[in-house]
Amino acid sequence: MKLTCLSAIIACTLLFSCKKDDAPSPLAGSWSGKLSKGTEAPPVGSFYMKLGSDHSLKRLESDGDIAATGTWKVTGDQFTAQYKYLDDPTIVVFLTGTYDSKTNAITGSWENSYEVKGLWNAQKGK
Repeated sequence: MKLTCLSAIIACTLLFSCKKDDAPSPLAGSWSGKLSKGTEAPPVGSFYMKLGSDHSLKRLESDGDIAATGTWKVTGDQFTAQYKYLDDPTIVVFLTGTYDSKTNAITGSWENSYEVKGLWNAQKGK
């Protein structure tokens, strides 16, 4: 009887103490878009990144090579990220933007550690 009761307590403890997996973020996946230097011009340069479900970020070259790595998060519709270039980790880029779940797009601004700024936009799966 004691063994059965103890087994039931252990089973309940394990069942209720396990962390439930979070649903995968709809932002996880490949993104492409445009970016520009300065805040006046519309974004025209190509921009590629991959957002991991673990909130990792990979900034990609057009051929798919990884140029930089970092992290990202979204709170409500506000997207933020930062990444460092692999060939020069002193360059840190900070992205901010607004995520539109209807169009699956992010539009925002960027700034690097040298205070160079610009605009960017990206759409998932393009």
